[in-house]
Amino acid sequence: MLSSYVRNVMAKSKILVVTADDSLQRAVTASLKGQGLEVTVLASAQEAVGQSGWPFSTSEVSAIVVDLAQVSSAEAEGLLQVQKDKRSFSLIFLRPASFLSPAHPAPLRKLSWPLLPGFVEAVRTVDRPVVLLVDHTLFRAKAVPTSLKEGNVECAVLESLQGLPQFLLAQPKSGADDSAGLLGKLLGRQRKQSQAGLGHVAVALFTGDSAQAEAWDKKIRKTAPRAVCYHVTSEDPVPDATRCVRQGVPAFLPREQPSLVGAVLEGLNSKSDDAARSKIPLLLMDQDQELLSKLARPLLTAGYRVEMARDAKEALKLASRKGEFHVAVLGMTFAYSFTYAKDAVTELSQQLRRADPDLRIIFLIDVYPLERALREMSRAIELGADDALLKPTEPGRLISAVDRALQRRRIMVKAAATGQVAPMAAPPETARSESVVANRYDLVFQVGEGGMGVVFLASDRQLGRKVALKRMRPEIRLRTDQRDKFIQEAKIISHLNHPYIVGVHEIVEDADDLYLVLDYVEGMPLSQLITERKRLTFEESRGILCCLCQAIDYAHSRHVLHRDLKPANIMIDHAGFVKVMDFGLAWEMKATISMLTQREAAGTLAYMAPEQHMGKCGKPSDIYALGVCLYEMLAGELPFKGPDFLVQKERLCCAPLSRIVPELPKSLEELMARVLAPDPRQRISSAAELYDLICRIQ
Repeated sequence: MLSSYVRNVMAKSKILVVTADDSLQRAVTASLKGQGLEVTVLASAQEAVGQSGWPFSTSEVSAIVVDLAQVSSAEAEGLLQVQKDKRSFSLIFLRPASFLSPAHPAPLRKLSWPLLPGFVEAVRTVDRPVVLLVDHTLFRAKAVPTSLKEGNVECAVLESLQGLPQFLLAQPKSGADDSAGLLGKLLGRQRKQSQAGLGHVAVALFTGDSAQAEAWDKKIRKTAPRAVCYHVTSEDPVPDATRCVRQGVPAFLPREQPSLVGAVLEGLNSKSDDAARSKIPLLLMDQDQELLSKLARPLLTAGYRVEMARDAKEALKLASRKGEFHVAVLGMTFAYSFTYAKDAVTELSQQLRRADPDLRIIFLIDVYPLERALREMSRAIELGADDALLKPTEPGRLISAVDRALQRRRIMVKAAATGQVAPMAAPPETARSESVVANRYDLVFQVGEGGMGVVFLASDRQLGRKVALKRMRPEIRLRTDQRDKFIQEAKIISHLNHPYIVGVHEIVEDADDLYLVLDYVEGMPLSQLITERKRLTFEESRGILCCLCQAIDYAHSRHVLHRDLKPANIMIDHAGFVKVMDFGLAWEMKATISMLTQREAAGTLAYMAPEQHMGKCGKPSDIYALGVCLYEMLAGELPFKGPDFLVQKERLCCAPLSRIVPELPKSLEELMARVLAPDPRQRISSAAELYDLICRIQ
């Protein structure tokens, strides 16, 4: 139930913003858009209070938002007293980062993660003890010590508060160590760390509430009067501020995040006790505690609220309520037991989905053994997972996967609210009326995008199978000459029939769009595999290259060139087989490069033979691209990195593989020199010859 105070506040429509900062008032005003509130901006607290007490009727004002960077302490105290006396409006203070500096002694201050810019540097330079009471999530993720270490701040990490008094008593007294002094400061010397070698900072696990934190702050300052104490939490600041407003007490928000004002006032409209959220809640589960911490840190820093679980039991306990989490990231660890890991995580995902159908799920899968991992990635998608990533997962890739899953969740929730059926959690690209192509192919969702166009997973109504539909870019479909030439070459490629080549079934023209209907390969691009694995073993690389050689040799025997061979165009399916895509579709390299983004063009240029830079292309050009792919698989990096690709290639300026991976067979150097020869006449003559040579290497 809403209190009479909250109902009274909600019934009013005017908001006063006390600030002389135009950018801040614009941000606050923008955050209130759509709430039907009238915003009045006052440059100072004197204008708000006025000489006669109030220049406005309190019956009209819902809230006063005060920029503490531009009012004095006395003025802030005056506003506090007015709010306390009248209790007819809410008071929200926007507190600047400088108020949180450890250089200013003050009672307990609360910090929301991530830490504000400059805070770690302020901690590093201050000469007083700093105590950080850290909540369970941040402590488990090792987020605070890691952030301090990155800022060259050493700290003591305490798993309980029992050792805190001893740490504080061990700190040097003020002035006891003035080794830097005036001369030292002029020379750029830093004040020495404490003799314990742990600096002046303590990070302690704290599982209590705000009242208990305040009690500990008093104990700490009694033991060490110069100490400053912070309660560091991963909690969302909006619900806490909304609770304060509900209770009629002032709320404090970071001045650097003025958009939170709108979220707090919007939270008052909730009829339940649940306040609005500004942080999206995620569930992260894996048996590997070190990996769990490593993955949680970037998610926390990105602004998500993260709860961690070591096993299915803990995960189910955390996700006991519908809507508790928006995305669950579930680790599958084969090292302990493949069967147990697969079955346990699959069962967990199904239980989580039964409890909350809106929950989006991402699987993290062990990379070893590779073929099994690829099969399980495909199986995970079939079971309804939104994504599946190989371990170890790069933070950026995980955050991107979470963002995509959240986008799908928003579409599905919106569709359910309006009584519509969401198309398999499709992203916005397919959430349009043109979701059926040629009255036959139902677009499911976008699976990729390249220089030639956008690729969708689609369902063939007639044959009841999955296919890939590539919609060509406007530059191709709108120019008649390019369109006709493209269709002509696509028809030639459609006659290629090889187990290592993605088949082209037909060309479909639907309205103004031009589509290729392709085999749908369940797996991942070789480029993604290299990114996640860093580098492949010699045996794995040789196996992939042998498949590529067979595919290229088959195409060359039918007078078809690839002309754009690179890991992004090579798929590894769930059984570990290689599938080459886009055969011959880069039919005019110069035109194709002009269609690409700068990043895509650089990626294509890296694999091009020197003669292709000059507009010439033949079978040796595809052999050259095979050599670049082999080098990248083995070394984890490209042989030529630009921007002067052609000069490097002509001089064969690349690091020897033996320098990067010393354990590789020595005979590989001679092979690489031949396959990457700048002159096509000196290059290995055919894919079949390359196949024979790589197979002979022991």
